[in-house]
Amino acid sequence: MLKIWKAAVEKKDEIKQVPGTVLEVENDFFSVQTGNGVLKVKEVQLPGKKRMKVNVFLRGNVLETGTLLKRVEGTTK
Repeated sequence: MLKIWKAAVEKKDEIKQVPGTVLEVENDFFSVQTGNGVLKVKEVQLPGKKRMKVNVFLRGNVLETGTLLKRVEGTTK
């Protein structure tokens, strides 16, 4: 499970991918398609770990464009 702590919403008129699809991975953020635009994720937290900026997260984890992130049941929407 990956908690998102800091992100920016980017409204885009056209939905290009299935919601939850990683669209772009850069050094300090990654973008995820939502039902109403794109979420630019900047800070995350893994279970049992401290909050971290995306550049720190990406040093130890592989996240590729096209990856589908899924909502875990029982979490907030």
